[in-house]
Amino acid sequence: MNEDRVVHVGPPKRAGLPWLYAVAALLVSAAGVAVAWGVSAPLNVTVDGVVRTVPAGATIGDLAGRGYVLSKPGALLSVHGGVLRSTGGEPVVFTRDGVPAEEMQKLYDGDVVTSANGADRKENIETVRLKAPPPVTVLGSGPARTIVRHGTAGVDEVKRGVVSGSVISSRTVLAPVPTLEAATFPVLKRRFVALTFDDGPWPGQTSKILDILKAEGVHATFFMLGPQARSYPVLASRVASEGSEVANHTLGHRDLTTLNAQEIRDEVAGSAAEIKAATGVEPTFMRPPFGHVNRAVEQQVRVLGETIVLWNVDTQYWRDPGPAVILDNAKREMDDKSIVLMHDGDGDRTQTVQALPPLVDWLKAQGYVFVTVAEMEAMK
Repeated sequence: MNEDRVVHVGPPKRAGLPWLYAVAALLVSAAGVAVAWGVSAPLNVTVDGVVRTVPAGATIGDLAGRGYVLSKPGALLSVHGGVLRSTGGEPVVFTRDGVPAEEMQKLYDGDVVTSANGADRKENIETVRLKAPPPVTVLGSGPARTIVRHGTAGVDEVKRGVVSGSVISSRTVLAPVPTLEAATFPVLKRRFVALTFDDGPWPGQTSKILDILKAEGVHATFFMLGPQARSYPVLASRVASEGSEVANHTLGHRDLTTLNAQEIRDEVAGSAAEIKAATGVEPTFMRPPFGHVNRAVEQQVRVLGETIVLWNVDTQYWRDPGPAVILDNAKREMDDKSIVLMHDGDGDRTQTVQALPPLVDWLKAQGYVFVTVAEMEAMK
């Protein structure tokens, strides 16, 4: 029986060929793993003219962290232009291939990145309200200081730099009320008198009273009406320049107890402004017309920073009883601390002018010390 044989014709098989196939398969597999794990070749980029090598996946912002960027962020400036910090301004500005770029953008091989310094930036501004401590006004002279009235703090609205605290502008929202102190020489067991004159200044009469006071070497307190001070500023200024005290008696000599709060403030503040414009002195004491006062008047006057002063000796000049009777009225009511009510304005005050010299002489003979209202108030 004959056998059929199949004869293969071709080159002989190599024994190592299966190994080569295995290596190739391994390389392909490794490449697949590398791609799967994101492993790529490093990138070559040009940064500010220098070629740098960075890992794949790096961003433009990473260049600064590696020290490859020549530019710096802007500085933080104060509101007045001084440098507060070398950083804190605008960030570095980047371009990639001539196109503006952001820090978070990824880099690609061959990128050309340039940088420019960030712009300086001024600090932010805040508006705050701050307390303004009250100033101190000293009346009189002498080593002994007594507080006549405690001041109150004001409020200033301030614009300033948030970081530096530097002030750009400030405006007063609420003016502080000064603390009033009296400077005196200590005295024991003496009697004091404050002569006061209302409704002036008045041409002819006020000047005669000032002449008498100057000749006698004493001072008094003049409660002025704002319009009178405006009309006769030279006379009003003479009161202050010769050492007597300037005080407030309102604008229109109205009964303040019949007015509302705003009307009271207008009467008092308006008169104070007129008196200050005429004399350069801001009055701190105020006498309400007719001596009429209630809680509303006290409150509004206190808000304006003035102190109400009345009297305890009434010469009753308004009856025109004659100089001798005016003198007797004063003598009868005097005590150790007296505030004497008289007028230099609002009509003919000839009898008051005539009664003044003998009154001063009598007071001196009784050992009275002449003081202003402020000095009298300091003794309370």
